[in-house]
Amino acid sequence: MATKRRQTVDQWVQSVTGEVIDGKGCSAIALLHLKGVGGATEEVTTKPLEGTVNASELADHLIGRAEGFSQDLAGIQTFKLIAFYGSNEAHNPFHFTTSDGTVMSRSETMMSAHEPTPTGLLGQMMKHNEAIMVQNSQLVTANMTMANSFMSMCFGPQGVVQQSIQAQLEAVSVVKDAMLDMAKERKGLIIEEAKAAQDLQMRKAVIDMVPQLTNRLTGREIFDEKSNDAKIVEALAMKVTPEDLQLLVGLGKLTKEQALILSARFTTIVEEKKKEAEALTKVPSEESQPKTTALATAKGNGGL
Repeated sequence: MATKRRQTVDQWVQSVTGEVIDGKGCSAIALLHLKGVGGATEEVTTKPLEGTVNASELADHLIGRAEGFSQDLAGIQTFKLIAFYGSNEAHNPFHFTTSDGTVMSRSETMMSAHEPTPTGLLGQMMKHNEAIMVQNSQLVTANMTMANSFMSMCFGPQGVVQQSIQAQLEAVSVVKDAMLDMAKERKGLIIEEAKAAQDLQMRKAVIDMVPQLTNRLTGREIFDEKSNDAKIVEALAMKVTPEDLQLLVGLGKLTKEQALILSARFTTIVEEKKKEAEALTKVPSEESQPKTTALATAKGNGGL
């Protein structure tokens, strides 16, 4: 079974210097340094070629320039070789690496990119550490992306939390509007009830004044004046309290004897009104009378 072998810098130089493109041989070789991620490059050297070229010496020259360029650069450094054939168009790109200013390998063996030397072991460890750092960086980036997505989903302008808060605010606004409408309706009902009660009092006052006005206009006692006076006294009895009478005595509007007479009269009227109200509550309604009669009839028939 054939073993795959890697191409070395020496082999690449020998290959491109012996190649002819568009009738022209290799006119120059450029050495570039790859700077990090993104494909940015920095030119290290460009070697014009004229006449007969010693491939081994040219390879040593290019590797020496790469090792000198990277001697103070930590870690693995990647370089790129390109060949020109009488024009500015680059051909046959080739990459190789250095570790701490030393080319990784000039061997064709594919077993390892690092030679079994202390320098090769150090390069292998550094490459391994760099791979771990790259993986950790990718993991951190992925975690940060996931965290940002989660935060945006929860707390972003269209996130779950904002939507929940907006829904609660809308619900509060609806309840507030409903309560304001109810308060307005309740206030309107209270005003209407107050107006109705005021109108009723005014009508009652007008009705109570009709007998007196009629008697005054006709000059005759068509309506009994005494009954009107009795109504006025009853109205005063329901409103004037003993304290009001004492106040009138203090103001000199009434004497003590007059206040005692009015207080006794008002007390009698109030007690009579209470008795009338209690009697009305005990009178059976028209709906309950047929039921009472039917029950009495049923009892009578049962007795027979």
